[in-house]
Amino acid sequence: METFTFRELFGGAITTLIPENFADISDVREVPDNQEVYANADTDQSIIIEILQYVHSGSDEDAVRHHFMSVASDNDAEEYSSIQAIVQLTAQDIPKLPPETPKYLLSGQQSVSKFHESDPNSRNLVNIFLALIRLPSY
Repeated sequence: METFTFRELFGGAITTLIPENFADISDVREVPDNQEVYANADTDQSIIIEILQYVHSGSDEDAVRHHFMSVASDNDAEEYSSIQAIVQLTAQDIPKLPPETPKYLLSGQQSVSKFHESDPNSRNLVNIFLALIRLPSY
């Protein structure tokens, strides 16, 4: 069974549970101020928490799609991306936020080349789980 530990994010402004075997990447390399990055070297998995500017879009679901496609663009994977599901989360899913706060979870896949290699055979299928919490007043 996986063990989790509380981690302070963004100087303690947010706390969350992170698997104990995930290392804080900021101990190894520079991480932008708007990101917290944890990785498990044994499984090649990463957890990235990022504070982003509020996206004014048609709907909250459009905003979560926008962020997924932004990640696809950063990964040079716009043509190699698919969204499997978008689920609106409830107050029971994230109980410490006000119930009216828009909360979404997107699951998708992108075919990504780890070092931006041009060989199509160098791409790996990456499962992406993107949670979006919209805070328009901040």
